[in-house]
Amino acid sequence: MGLNALKQIKHIPVDLAEFDLVDALIEKLEQMEIPSSFNARGKQWVVKISCVPVIKDDTEFYPSELFNLMERDGQPCGWSDMGNLQKFLDRMGVSHPEELVEKTVKMRVRRKEDNQYLGFYK
Repeated sequence: MGLNALKQIKHIPVDLAEFDLVDALIEKLEQMEIPSSFNARGKQWVVKISCVPVIKDDTEFYPSELFNLMERDGQPCGWSDMGNLQKFLDRMGVSHPEELVEKTVKMRVRRKEDNQYLGFYK
């Protein structure tokens, strides 16, 4: 489909409240760099933890959370022993992020303005 064939589609809000506190299976982890205003480079390394998608109204929603990584010379080198990732690992009873795959978490509905997002309780 070419760009000329595209058109504006009206946004229809979806209520995700039914997924709050429902179990979700962690499917994958990704190390990525995202924009950030908290350092001079303007970027931050994170690990994105994603769950198996849930489906509502023929749309897939991917519960996910981002956790900051520490960096050295602009490259990720680990995570803080006092940071949110370590707290999450402790709560989940594992010592390394890779051990999270196939673990179960409780989904959490986040609201921002008129939109809702699925994450999970950290």
